[in-house]
Parts: sequence; structure tokens; C-alpha cells
Amino acid sequence: MSDENKCKINDLAMKFVYELVNRSMPEGILIETGEKEFSVLLPGYVSDLDDKISRINHSVEGFLGVDFFVDGCERKLNESLGELYHRMEEIREDQDVKEKHWDKMIQKAVQYMRGHYQESLSLHEISGILGLSSSYFSHLFKKETGVNYVEFLNEIRLEAVLKDLKNTTDKISVVAEKNGFRNLEYFSRFFKKSMGISPAKWRQENT
Repeated sequence: MSDENKCKINDLAMKFVYELVNRSMPEGILIETGEKEFSVLLPGYVSDLDDKISRINHSVEGFLGVDFFVDGCERKLNESLGELYHRMEEIREDQDVKEKHWDKMIQKAVQYMRGHYQESLSLHEISGILGLSSSYFSHLFKKETGVNYVEFLNEIRLEAVLKDLKNTTDKISVVAEKNGFRNLEYFSRFFKKSMGISPAKWRQENT
């Protein structure tokens, strides 16, 4: 297959993704920000955004065999779109510099974790997806990221929990389970250890 044909296939794949996103988020404005990279500007908080992203990822994974990394950034009061874009770029650049030094398998694992954190994602399951033994994956993950697999996954989940606690009125137990914390007692202990206060107190102070 020629390089030209490969490019055409890649272009068609991205066109499929763009159309899928536009159909799923008609209220948003999609802006291409790089090769195989785009931003969607949304008019405020979208209550079912995580579900929409999950459905989009499921469709992309089913048709193209890949999933994509999703990150979010809230617009500050009186912040222009240009300022928001540059702030997002700075966040991404700082993150990319750090993660580009990680082993390729760990980069792939983290990308998968960010797309599937709402699921029950055990160490055994993700190491199997990568084709590695659990013990080797665990060792490599800690070596590259500086923390163990469960800690890293819980940080991803906590970030999503904070967003939902701030922007929804869902019960704390619902928010926790939705974002991958199946055991409420464990979630409460982890939250207080990480944030210094209970989930209810944090929500009270941040909404």
C-alpha cells in the first residue's frame, strides 16, 4: 500500500471521527488543533458528557480499532477563547514532556486507563490487554510513573469525581460508582486522604 493511500485512509478515519463527534455533540464547535487532534468548545457544563464520550470511544474503537485520549479544561470567568486555548496548550505540553519519556507500553496503558477508568479495570485485565505479565507490568508502571497502578488509576477517577461533584447534584454514591469507585467506604477513605476533607464537605465548599 502506497503512502498516499495510507494518508487517504487516515483522512477518511478522521472524517468519520469528526462526523461522529458533531452528531453526538451538536451544541459544540469542533476545531482541528493538529494532526489527529481536535478540541470541542461546549457552551457550559454538559451533564451527560462522560456518557457521550464513552459512546463515541466505543464507536471509534469498534470501527477503527483505536480509542482516543480525552482531556477537559473549564473556561475561567472573563477568559477569552484565545486565552483558554493557550492555557490548554500549556497544560498539554507540560503533560506531554513528562509522558513522552515513559516507556511506550506505559503510554499506551495510561491512554487506555483514561478512556476506560469508569470500568472495573484491574491490574490483571490491563496487563492482559497489553500482552504483559501482571508482575512485569506493575514493576514497569511504578518505574516509569513513580506511583503504582492503582494509585494512578484512582487519581484519574478522583479528577472525574471532583468535576461531577462540582457540576451536578447527583448523590455522592452515584458519582463515585459512575467514575469507577465501586466500594463507597473505600472511596470515602481515599477521598479524605487525598483532599483532606469528606466528599460532602468538599462539594459544599466548591459549589
